[in-house]
Amino acid sequence: MIHYEDLVFPQVEELSRDLPVVLPLGGCRNGHVKVVGGLDVVLLPSIPYGFAAPLELNLEPMIASLVDILREDGFHDVRLLGPRSYCGLPVIPYQPPPMHINGTTAIVPIGHTEQHGFHLPLSTDSLIADGLARQLQLEPRPTRLLVWPYGVSTHRRQYPGTLSLDPRIFEDLFTELAHRLARQHSVIYFLNGHGGNHSFLVNICKFAGEQLPEALTATTFLHTASGQAEASLRQHRQSRIMGHACELETSYLLHLKPEQVRMEWVVDEPDFLETANYKMDWSGEGALILNPPWSDDTRTGSYGHPSLGTAAKGKLWMAAAVAEIQLHIAELHEQWRRRQQRRRQGWVEGAWRELWSARSGHQQDSAKNHHGRE
Repeated sequence: MIHYEDLVFPQVEELSRDLPVVLPLGGCRNGHVKVVGGLDVVLLPSIPYGFAAPLELNLEPMIASLVDILREDGFHDVRLLGPRSYCGLPVIPYQPPPMHINGTTAIVPIGHTEQHGFHLPLSTDSLIADGLARQLQLEPRPTRLLVWPYGVSTHRRQYPGTLSLDPRIFEDLFTELAHRLARQHSVIYFLNGHGGNHSFLVNICKFAGEQLPEALTATTFLHTASGQAEASLRQHRQSRIMGHACELETSYLLHLKPEQVRMEWVVDEPDFLETANYKMDWSGEGALILNPPWSDDTRTGSYGHPSLGTAAKGKLWMAAAVAEIQLHIAELHEQWRRRQQRRRQGWVEGAWRELWSARSGHQQDSAKNHHGRE
């Protein structure tokens, strides 16, 4: 059994494209996947929800997008492990356990499956997002979804192993998820572990805010990038550049999953082509927004000095990031409470008409009084 997300990206290039690739729905144990024709099987990260109530989603476009990427990379035998077929793919029968959601807060950790240099696994973003979500201490107990492992990477073709959903499909999927969650949650928080997801999550929050006034749907740029978390990052960092597979992410993985970090394979990559308004750093970039090829700035997919990562820093930064996320969620509930109060006071759609009517009446009375004086 070859777990795709545990590999580093050069190892994906070495895989035989004749191997069956299995996409699980709802998680699985190795025993659920039968070896096909005596071959090894490549097991992809699991799609954790969306295939059954109460969070049934239209997964066809997402799975089709993912299968297109796999076939583009040369994998021609793709199968599903789950209760039903999507996109006409052959199915290994498996019935995932039922899902239960409750509470006023929904935490949706979103990671990705992409290259993280020579030394970190493809699952790095998902492991970090999941680790942060699991450590949150919230009352009342929230709905904490399993981490979603498929995001958007526009630099996909430059490094083997990097997957990517079509950005519009990503937006549609998570907007639909917000609609499902808003039925019983007043706060929906997308806990993002992958920078490439950010601009699309912003759009999702905009769509949800317009379509779902009954809930607040929110995200942030990235974890460990604001408030006390950023302050801790600045205080204890040693590298000038942090951006990807860097001192920060390496420290997190050394803390969370040290057995999956290959420090002997680290290559420092500090030579980002920085100018006055175009920079690379975890805690802030320049005014210019562009997306040149990553290979202009990094040969191995890393940015900065991952060699400076330590488990002690990872533990310290994770505690600060968790505390910051908890503050975000508390603030969202305060926002919700105050907005509900205003709505009860009449701050609702169409309230402007009463104000306009009163203004028009006042103008008419003023005109009459002015005419009478003449």
